[in-house]
Amino acid sequence: MWLNSAMRTLIPLLTISCGLFSADPQEPTNAPREAVIPEPEDDAPNLNCPESTKLESGSSSKGVEYWCDREGVMHGPYVQYHPNAERTKAISGSYDNNDADGSWIWWHENGEPRSKGKYNKGKQTGAWTWWHENGQRKEEGDFLQGRRQGQWTEFFESGLKKSEGMYHNDMKNGVWTFFNDDSENSVAKTQTYQNNEMTEEKVINDKSAKN
Repeated sequence: MWLNSAMRTLIPLLTISCGLFSADPQEPTNAPREAVIPEPEDDAPNLNCPESTKLESGSSSKGVEYWCDREGVMHGPYVQYHPNAERTKAISGSYDNNDADGSWIWWHENGEPRSKGKYNKGKQTGAWTWWHENGQRKEEGDFLQGRRQGQWTEFFESGLKKSEGMYHNDMKNGVWTFFNDDSENSVAKTQTYQNNEMTEEKVINDKSAKN
């Protein structure tokens, strides 16, 4: 039942770094999988795999994963668990012929949600949200055909706003406002962008720069 190395497909393992959300908020998909080791079949969840597919699984340092396979193509529900004693869920979503499709959600190892959104044939679409490990929102905004579009907002772990501004065609445009993590959530500075290039900056009360 297990795929050999020649048949292994690619999956959306979480490889989020500390600065990912401000630099590139997209959850990576189709990241190379590490060498997998078959897991016992009796540990497998019921994914209700579509007709003509079969349940496959594997494990690595990222955890245990299960997917529906159709002759080497991922098609149907997908789930991954953290490599901890509790085996908490890390990722849940679905594939359409190897493309992430429909609703996806990621969780921190402590069980708090990490990010949530939708794909349309491999491209992020609609509203997406990310969370800090403490449960507070980290970032939110919309995608259009895999590109950031409209207003995006980033938050401190305290829950207060960190920055907000507009994207057009995945590029910052117009005035972006940056805030201090203080009791008033005061404005620290503003930056003006044109097609992702900053054209002006006004420092108002940037407390982070004074530390």
